[in-house]
Parts: sequence; C-alpha cells; structure tokens
Amino acid sequence: MSDPSVLAIAEAITLEPWLTAAPASVVLQVFSMARLRGAMRGISIILACMTGVLCALAVAAYAMDPWNLWQIVLLMTARPVLVLTVGTLLMGLILNPRRAQQQVCYHA
Repeated sequence: MSDPSVLAIAEAITLEPWLTAAPASVVLQVFSMARLRGAMRGISIILACMTGVLCALAVAAYAMDPWNLWQIVLLMTARPVLVLTVGTLLMGLILNPRRAQQQVCYHA
C-alpha cells in the first residue's frame, strides 16, 4: 500500500466522498433497470436518464471552460442520486417480495 498512486486515489476518495457515490449510483441504476419490472423500472429509467443528462451537461460545460461552475452540479447531485437509487431498489423489493423469494429459491 505504499504505492504513491494508490495512496493518491485513497486520499482523493476520503477527501471527496462524491467520488464513491457517483460510481456506486451508476452501478445500482444499471442493476435496478435490469432487476425491476413495471412502474419501478420506469422510475429507475427516468432516474438513469436524468443522471446521464446531468453528467453530460457538466462534462460539456467543463470541456468548454474548465473554470465553469457547472461541475458543481456533479458534486451536489451524487449523494442524492445514490439515495434515490437505493430507495427505488428497496421500494421494488417491498412492492414485489414474491419475485425476490422466487429468485432466492432458484439460487439456493
């Protein structure tokens, strides 16, 4: 663990917690789009589209001018998007517990 690049990454993650929330929310959004059905899947698709638009807007603004303040959008929305994604997954599990039990039985 004395490699400088590993230490720099660990320091960046501890100083900027949104760096862990953003990838986690993207992974959970992909998981929720694959797992959920019906209205909950529609909610997860809308949430993923909104996240993609916000990221594209911030990246485009940063490409035009690195001193642009649109990059703050990524910093401020990473944690709420993670909470919304986890909430959507939990609501899907609560609303459709039979499907979750069936999958547990199949995997057991």
